[in-house]
Amino acid sequence: LAEAIVKWKKAHLALLYGDKDLQISAVNDQDIENKLKEALQLIEEVEWIIQNKTTHDKAFFATLNGQTEQFLPIMESIVSGFKAESDRKLINIICIEIFLALFTMLILLLEFKYVIRPFQDKVLNQNARLKEIAWQQSHEVRRPLANILGFVDIMKSDLDIDKEDQKVLIGHLHQSATELDEIIHKITIETRGMNEE
Repeated sequence: LAEAIVKWKKAHLALLYGDKDLQISAVNDQDIENKLKEALQLIEEVEWIIQNKTTHDKAFFATLNGQTEQFLPIMESIVSGFKAESDRKLINIICIEIFLALFTMLILLLEFKYVIRPFQDKVLNQNARLKEIAWQQSHEVRRPLANILGFVDIMKSDLDIDKEDQKVLIGHLHQSATELDEIIHKITIETRGMNEE
């Protein structure tokens, strides 16, 4: 009994004041500390009874039993206090995790709005402009080029063209070449504008 009471008291003091060897920190909750001190008084009374009683009769064991019956409800209350403190800490951790998750979502939303979305808009805009340039090349450039090729074929096939018809063909050829040059110049300006963005 004497050895058991020493171990019991040591474990109880470790709960109350902390113990580096057992890696237990001191109690922070005032209510739990008060209950641990109340339970310590009962342990010290049991210790005094064991040390000072010379006879171990029924009355001795009844006294010990009475002390332990008072100790157990106090200890249950202490355990409930530790559980409540643990639950509070767990709730705090959960709240911090929720805050961090929301903060992360906010960062991702801002990143999407200010980084990804403008980049996406730029790519879509460039894509639309590239389609417009492709349309210009396939339709607008093709018409004056086809005219030029047609006039060249007429001039090659009919070498006996009089001067008046030749002037008319050269005028049409010049007009189509000028139109083609303007279209190419316009495409070049739009392409340069895309590269600068």
